[in-house]
Amino acid sequence: MPVLFYSPDACQMHHPNPGHPEAAARLTAVIEAVRKADLPHVAFADAAPCDMAAYTAAHNAPYIAQVQDIMPVAGYNFLDDETVACPDTLRALRAATGAVLDAVDRVTATDNTQAFCAIRPPGHHAYRDHGGGFCFFNHIAVAALAALERDDIHRVAILDIDVHHADGTADIIGGREDVLLCSSYQDGLDGTPIAPAPQNVLTKGFPAGTRGDTLLAHWEQVFLPAVLQFKPDIVFISAGYDAHADDPLADLALTTADFGKWMGMIYDTVQKCGHHRIIAALEGGYDTAALASAVLESLKALRP
Repeated sequence: MPVLFYSPDACQMHHPNPGHPEAAARLTAVIEAVRKADLPHVAFADAAPCDMAAYTAAHNAPYIAQVQDIMPVAGYNFLDDETVACPDTLRALRAATGAVLDAVDRVTATDNTQAFCAIRPPGHHAYRDHGGGFCFFNHIAVAALAALERDDIHRVAILDIDVHHADGTADIIGGREDVLLCSSYQDGLDGTPIAPAPQNVLTKGFPAGTRGDTLLAHWEQVFLPAVLQFKPDIVFISAGYDAHADDPLADLALTTADFGKWMGMIYDTVQKCGHHRIIAALEGGYDTAALASAVLESLKALRP
């Protein structure tokens, strides 16, 4: 079975105001790199947009209505000063969540399939009742909770490798015994976790300038052993690439190769759990060249 690669065209129709770092060029760079690399184990996949009802798994009704209400007929509306909607934003959101939900259906149908969803806008800063940080709806949380509705899925793990803490995801799944969240991040950025964290949320902040060997050592020694002990039936990855040394919005110092090592470590841990079910969804990463190259390394580390 191939590694499925989703990137709905509608996700490139979300255009925040000019100069916004969360631009469609991010996906363009990733898709062009994947096509040019011609990875034999990767297959492009299509998915239908999700219904709005899908969001009720992770968000409350007033917030879902708020997001719908701010969608402009023309120009821009603001959820907050950095989370900006254009007329096609809701279409992009539904396409993004639809891709991750389709991946759940297809990955859970076999033990030997993974998926990478190159989607936008990102989602891990979206709480149950509000959004922010470029995020409107939490695609990973919606998909993880949808997976738990299946008879064969009893525990899920969410591994957030973005440079920012998965504060929205933690809000949605905090306290659940059937979900484990591991999130590393750069200290001092928006979204720093509120202490004490729920027992099912493991976090670790790193100072600016931290290199990949230090960060990956924590994953190898602390987070991934916790995943193995938890033994999830499927693993979701909030795949942010803004911890790359070239990223303009943060100050960690990971290399492109580090992201391949990171994904390989996750893959090996999931294999020890008795299956290969991994679904990654793009979060941050704002230097297009660094983003594209790091996504390629992640895809190379996945294998059917």
